[in-house]
Amino acid sequence: MNTQTEAEWAAAQRNQKALNTNALLTVLVKLDRILTGSSQLDIQVESTNGYHGTAPSWTDGKKIVFDETSIPESFTNAQLVSLFGLNYHELAHILYTPISKNAPIHSVLYDLASKRFPDGWLPSHIHAGFNILEDQRIERLMIGQWPSTKPYFVNAASDHILN
Repeated sequence: MNTQTEAEWAAAQRNQKALNTNALLTVLVKLDRILTGSSQLDIQVESTNGYHGTAPSWTDGKKIVFDETSIPESFTNAQLVSLFGLNYHELAHILYTPISKNAPIHSVLYDLASKRFPDGWLPSHIHAGFNILEDQRIERLMIGQWPSTKPYFVNAASDHILN
């Protein structure tokens, strides 16, 4: 007879989540490295404590980070599709969003911020509006290059909006 304590059960659940997450990240890293041709790209799971607002994932241009709350205990097919969609979204930023401060769009935004706003930063609502436009642009470019990514984007966006 198995008399597992609550603490042992919780530890087993955490271990299972870690195994599931590691397996998912292994697949996504391999996929992303194939699509980008870069062996340097990495994916991590971190706790943001709200630092990135409600964003379930983000990128700094070199790595993709999933907020730990966006990774469920176990994955349904729909959740896997959504996680792949988040990954493709961040990968699209890596591939298509100009990161360099010398990029024309950054010059325009920094010029606007320095001339119009005393602290030199764009207000969050303007930054959010730009980000929405940029998200749409990069996802269309990604779908143009890899049409099979479209349902993943649709699912991830639906999940984010509805949840």
